[in-house]
Amino acid sequence: MLLDREGNLRRIKGDIGFLRELYAAYLSEIPLKLKELTDALARLDYGHISYVSHSFAGASASIGAESCKECAEKIERLSFTENAGEIKAAIEELEEILDTLKPVLEKECGITSG
Repeated sequence: MLLDREGNLRRIKGDIGFLRELYAAYLSEIPLKLKELTDALARLDYGHISYVSHSFAGASASIGAESCKECAEKIERLSFTENAGEIKAAIEELEEILDTLKPVLEKECGITSG
């Protein structure tokens, strides 16, 4: 599931304003987290890859972005194998998922893409 909007609304008792704040905060973190992941991979810093991907999985779960959560968890698991090629492929997979999710979140927040 790309985004569980209805589940989110149930959890926050229908507070759409708060939901939009959550989505906006998540959107603002996407470029930072992706840069952290790619920079850590370039340094072969598997501990930092684990840390960032774990954090991103939690953030994704908090907004109901199940596909992103699962992919971030995959990256975290791969960080323990120290297989840079597989981690790189998983980060690319995460980027593809995010490319699909970002416009959905932007629409929810009333942000127009350029």
